[in-house]
Amino acid sequence: MLKRHPYLAVKDTIVKIDSVEIVTPAVQIDSSASIYGLRRDTLIIRENQLTIKTFIRNDTVFVNGECDTIKTTVVREVLVPYNKFTHKPRDKLSWRDYVTASFIAIVVLAFIFLLAFMVFKR
Repeated sequence: MLKRHPYLAVKDTIVKIDSVEIVTPAVQIDSSASIYGLRRDTLIIRENQLTIKTFIRNDTVFVNGECDTIKTTVVREVLVPYNKFTHKPRDKLSWRDYVTASFIAIVVLAFIFLLAFMVFKR
């Protein structure tokens, strides 16, 4: 078969696309500190998924930080090489195969002769 179709002996590749989702869980931190003599004010810092709120109430500074959940999907292509056709040499028949085939042929011929004898006997 390979003599007639040599292009089957060439290796080919399968492209498998695999995706993995990476999840960074949300983080929430609260802290407070006592400060005298500062006026009331609110400070908000936002950068990407991080938000920090700071405000002063009476003699306490409240700091509240939150980070939203981050989901990242990583897509990768995996190249898997494979042969289009693998040549398997034919196994030679053993002596048992020849004996079995001969026995079946003898039984079939005997059945045909028996059938012919019964038909022509009438």
